[in-house]
Amino acid sequence: MTALSAVDDAAARITEARRSGAVVSIMAAGAATVIVIAPPLTANDAADLVTLDDAARTVGHRTTRQLREAIGRGELQAFGSQRSRVVRRADLAAWIESRRVKSHPALDDADLDRRMARLEREQRAMDVVGGAA
Repeated sequence: MTALSAVDDAAARITEARRSGAVVSIMAAGAATVIVIAPPLTANDAADLVTLDDAARTVGHRTTRQLREAIGRGELQAFGSQRSRVVRRADLAAWIESRRVKSHPALDDADLDRRMARLEREQRAMDVVGGAA
């Protein structure tokens, strides 16, 4: 596929998506151009939208700037103009889940019991030494 035919193919897909009512976002990502085509919003989707300010408060420890950066990287799909952006609650929940840090596995009970027994032995030894002096 030549570069010209790739551009024509992309233009045709964008035109078709816009005719169907889909949301088309075109972003520059370094030397590449990223085109995101999202399905059109329905009446149910419109009721399930949240502003970036509300989303930042919902997420906690996140700012609207961090959400805007996630949108810019294509991690979070946003709708609307630059000043009044909204996101779907389901997309926000999925993004939050993808950013979740996995916790370390806890110590198993046998290891914990062994450590506690060692600490108790050391404490008894200290009590004996301290009582004899």
